[in-house]
Amino acid sequence: MQIHILRGQEQLGPYSVEQVNQWLTDGNLVPADLAWSEGQPNWIPLSTLLGLDPAMSECAPVAESQMSRVISPP
Repeated sequence: MQIHILRGQEQLGPYSVEQVNQWLTDGNLVPADLAWSEGQPNWIPLSTLLGLDPAMSECAPVAESQMSRVISPP
């Protein structure tokens, strides 16, 4: 599965599940970040896409400027 991340008006990706999980572990992504993968009709929280604990989606997203240092568009 390839995952796209939505930050503000910028769509980033696609990224592998392994990359996204590592960025979640590192705190560069949070479960509330919006994500999309093929077959999804809309952008949904990353926690929903990955089947994570729904309570995790309450986390605040990382600032866009901080994220751009970690994930740059292809």
